[in-house]
Amino acid sequence: MAQRFILNGTSYHGAGAIQEIATEVKSRGFKKAFVCSDPDLVKFGVTAKVLKVLDDNGFSYELYSNIKPNPTIENVQTGVEAFKNAGTDYLIAIGGGSSMDTAKAIGIIINNPVLRVLLIQRIRQFLLLQFLLQLVQLQKLPLIMLLLMQRRIVRWYV
Repeated sequence: MAQRFILNGTSYHGAGAIQEIATEVKSRGFKKAFVCSDPDLVKFGVTAKVLKVLDDNGFSYELYSNIKPNPTIENVQTGVEAFKNAGTDYLIAIGGGSSMDTAKAIGIIINNPVLRVLLIQRIRQFLLLQFLLQLVQLQKLPLIMLLLMQRRIVRWYV
């Protein structure tokens, strides 16, 4: 039995949840899905289960599977362009964190074009910070890193 949660969006969980895609699409009047899935889920047939529900109900979709294990800015940028070019009007994310993160970033940019530049800058800052922290942890050195962000100094101690 499918369980339904409504927070800022709707999420279905449990047996039969996949069939609820058709119900949601019909009730919301969506026209064409942008399906985000990583290449392994496509390869092993997991994505095909969702696509079958769409096909069986006559829904159009565009599959986007250019998603890396740790999504890059380029993954999101190409996803945004693919979303626009395909004429899609809603997102379906299949898989784990990478697919979900990519779909969320695409959705944010599509719905808030002004945020695109800011989001890309913040992602780059975060990736740089993660890279520096990994380098320090590998070398087992203490680090005090000062970052000037929004006119305040943030200190990181590792």
